[in-house]
Amino acid sequence: MRRTEYLSECSNLFDWNTIPDNRGNELVLINPGNPDYLDNIKAQTKTQNNTHIEGFYNHVHLLDNIKKNEIDSLCESGKRLGKSLLSCLCQKYPEKRFIVFVTISLGGSMTIRFHQQWPNEPFYFDIEEIQNQNEKLLYYMN
Repeated sequence: MRRTEYLSECSNLFDWNTIPDNRGNELVLINPGNPDYLDNIKAQTKTQNNTHIEGFYNHVHLLDNIKKNEIDSLCESGKRLGKSLLSCLCQKYPEKRFIVFVTISLGGSMTIRFHQQWPNEPFYFDIEEIQNQNEKLLYYMN
């Protein structure tokens, strides 16, 4: 990934739209700059829960091909980035509750994603399931 593309991807984390689902709830979604995108998501709210929709669309791959000697440093960076994203979301939407996930996979990628904490819906990730030697899951919620 080129440096300009990398910065663009990172800055996308802080550019959101809100749209209503088919039950009148308000989804918070990263803005991809494509107007058709919102129509596609509105159609999905008829068949999928809000956690899945937000968690799927609200993610950015930050780095690929993670090496073992990078994991500790990336965990520290991920911690700062995850907390910053949560803080910005809470400032813009003080009435909403969010969870931010940072995943770091050995040989894989570093990804950050978020979704609201929807009543009666499980989190996008099972927090207990993903913790192992080759994959780290950091999470932050308000």
